[in-house]
Amino acid sequence: MLEDKDVQKLKDVFLTKEEFVEVGKEIFVTKEEFSDFREEMRNEFSKLYAAIDAYAKKADAYFQEMVMLSHKVDRHEKWIKKFGMFLVSEFLNSHFAGLPLFFSFTNIPNFSIIPVISFLNFFEPNTPPS
Repeated sequence: MLEDKDVQKLKDVFLTKEEFVEVGKEIFVTKEEFSDFREEMRNEFSKLYAAIDAYAKKADAYFQEMVMLSHKVDRHEKWIKKFGMFLVSEFLNSHFAGLPLFFSFTNIPNFSIIPVISFLNFFEPNTPPS
């Protein structure tokens, strides 16, 4: 059987109830501590969501502005092409009014103004392109 001496050895090896409670307080958190931690995390995530939302609004405004600028550039390119075709037709009418033309610049797909400027400089090399 167990003697007092054996029971004393077991008491020395194992924790008492008071010692166990003290160790538990160091290892585990209380409800109040956890509640404070949870509230702090909730506040931090709120700040994070606000920052992400602000960035998303700025990015959306930027992309909308890029779309508008793209449309504006397309519109200006069309105006320049029309003006270039007008200049070419005026040049051809003023210099080659009596000659028949075998093609029309308006029927050329993807018409570019650069060959037109080269064409004009060929006939009037001393005139700087404007």
